[in-house]
Order: sequence, then structure tokens, then C-alpha cells
Amino acid sequence: MAVMTANELAKKCYEIATEYKTTYVWGGCGMPITNQTIADKVAQYPLNRTSGYEAAAKKLVGYRDPKHGGGAWMFDCVCMIKSVLWGWKGDWNKYYGGAVYCSGGVPDVSADGMIQRCQNVSTNFSNLAVGEALWLPGHIGVYIGNGLAVECTPAWKSGCQVSAVGNIGSKQGYPTRSWQKHGKLPYVSYDNAPVDVNKNGKIIVDGVTYPVDIVLKDGTNYIKVRDLAAILGLKVSNIGSTAVLYTK
Repeated sequence: MAVMTANELAKKCYEIATEYKTTYVWGGCGMPITNQTIADKVAQYPLNRTSGYEAAAKKLVGYRDPKHGGGAWMFDCVCMIKSVLWGWKGDWNKYYGGAVYCSGGVPDVSADGMIQRCQNVSTNFSNLAVGEALWLPGHIGVYIGNGLAVECTPAWKSGCQVSAVGNIGSKQGYPTRSWQKHGKLPYVSYDNAPVDVNKNGKIIVDGVTYPVDIVLKDGTNYIKVRDLAAILGLKVSNIGSTAVLYTK
């Protein structure tokens, strides 16, 4: 049984990334950042100390959120997804921020373990649905639409953040990451999730806009030759498997 809809998952991940102060801590399942929670995660995963995640988190002890109250939060990549599916609410007075550990039949698994549980796993990024998991070895994120993802990573500004899906293309103002696979989480309903088809683009020549049919395949955009020929005022002829453009 689905825990939430794909749109709800995407919306909540985006909210965490844009409205809350977060930092990356290995094993951080949406806990408030306090001296105690930091000590708990260092004891569980000593890598948090040697990697510098502990030091980064300690800088946020005492931070106060002017919008939501409370302070800052710790997540890692798969724990962001699990926390949301477990019901994370940003409740500063709860150890997991209001999430109920392993609730809804969602197990405490790694990023690699999560993609193994996904359905319709694919390496073709031409028809991504909102709310799908995005994966590469040891790392996972959530697709939120419009070529964007939410991921928790120590890269860039560290923490939960919005990034461009490089398999579709870069987007100005966002860091870009290319993923290896995507799939539908079994705990999420995708019935009404919008799907990016990545076509019907445009080319602007001398200030004039021309519609073109763009097909995305394996992360590359291909423009139909006849559309391009019409824009440039050329004729097109097929010679074997080769398309030739020539002046009229």
C-alpha cells in the first residue's frame, strides 16, 4: 500500500531542501542537530568524524530557524527519502522530526538497497515521472520535475538541495549531476504523477521563434532534420541512411 503520492513526496523533499537548514550527516534520518544527536551518529558511524561531517554539524548547534522554529536538521541521501516516507514533519521536539522509524512498511535500507526495491528501473531518462528515485552507486535522490532533483549530498553547499538532472540537461543556477538509473518507489503512488516527455522545443533564429520536435535519447537531444531544414530555408534529401541539406 502506498504511503504517499509521488507529488507529495516531491513537494516535501523540495520543501526540506528550500525551507529548512540542513547538513549532510551519514545516517542522519531527519534528526534535529544537537550535541546529543551528533554524538549518536558519530558513535554509529565513526566516518562522520573523519570525513568532517561531525564538525560541519557542530557549527549548526544553536542555529534557530526564523520561519519554522527549532533549529537545523541532519540527513543523508537515502535517509531524506526514508524520513519523508516515515512522516517527517519538522517537529523539533521529536528525535526523528516527527517521523516514525520504519513505519508504513518502508524499511531502513541503503541507497543501493532502495533502488533494488524500485519498480520499472531503467537507464533511459526520456520519460521520467515526478517522484521517481534517481540512483548511482551509493547515492540516491528524488526527481521533482522540470529537469530537477532533490538530493542530500556533502557536495556543493552540503545538505538537502536542488540539482539539475544531467541526463536531461543542465539548468542555469543549479549544480548538475548525471545519474545511472531511475525507478518507481514501491511505497509511492504514481497514478497522477506528471511525466516529462522532453519534446516540442524551439529554435530562435534572428529573433524569430520556430517550433521543433526534439527527441531525448540517452541524455542527448536530437532535432528532426526536416524541422531544421524548414527553419534554414533549405531542402532535405535522404541518401541511404544520410540526410543531406542543400539550398533551394
